[in-house]
Amino acid sequence: MGLRLLAVSFLVGLVGLSTSPAGAQPLAGDPSLQNMVGMGVTVRHFGYDISLWRDHAERGIGQQKKSQLMKTTSLISSPGKFRNFQSVSLGIIKDPREIKVMNERLPGSKPFVIEKINHSICAHIAVGKVYVISERQSRSDLGLQITLAGQIPLNYSWPLYIWLYQPAPLTDGYVPVAYDPNVHNVALVGGNARYSAGFADGYITPGLGASMSFSAEWGSYRNATNRLSVGLSADKFVKNLPIWYRSEMNRNFFPALFVTFATGFECKSKSKHQP
Repeated sequence: MGLRLLAVSFLVGLVGLSTSPAGAQPLAGDPSLQNMVGMGVTVRHFGYDISLWRDHAERGIGQQKKSQLMKTTSLISSPGKFRNFQSVSLGIIKDPREIKVMNERLPGSKPFVIEKINHSICAHIAVGKVYVISERQSRSDLGLQITLAGQIPLNYSWPLYIWLYQPAPLTDGYVPVAYDPNVHNVALVGGNARYSAGFADGYITPGLGASMSFSAEWGSYRNATNRLSVGLSADKFVKNLPIWYRSEMNRNFFPALFVTFATGFECKSKSKHQP
């Protein structure tokens, strides 16, 4: 009789758990103390990049008593508090003025951009603050936040190589050369050569920048999140980036409107316990 009663109690409890709404289940742990890490993809009107990011609650320096820690945790977990933010990204700069053309008269010709003489990739190191408007406390909640960050852009430029057609009896063909519109006849350009050609001949141009974004986050799991962000950014380099042959077309200031989709998960850090 006792075993039957125990079995019935177990089944009732199991049915109750399986039919409870997922959105009513709280997030694992205190969301404000989560160490969130993840990856994002950002699209701008002059390029795109892939980033690794991390945000976490502000913590005091040194050891705190348990009562003080609980009080601080309660304050941090309420909406309207700040979290720390760091990210590292790498992306490609593409000028909106790029127009691809192709010499259809040349055999095996491929598209290329007239007067573009350098490739550019840019890394960003960003540090900032996340202002929490509303915290996501359960699976069905939508979290809202604003992120402000300062960033250091490091642009790497290297020569763009093209396939130059060399007409000759019985031995005509293409050779890869660093594109110089002042020397190479555009009618003999058969397209861009290998993207990495000339990479070792490049150089770095540093700068300073800032960004601001508004984010909404959601997720189907208690320790994972998806984020969609819309924001503004601006990078100013110490000199013009040499993308174009004509110097008047180059610039050193890049403002942008961007959209980012990111996904992340909670990475629990090891805590030290003292007796």
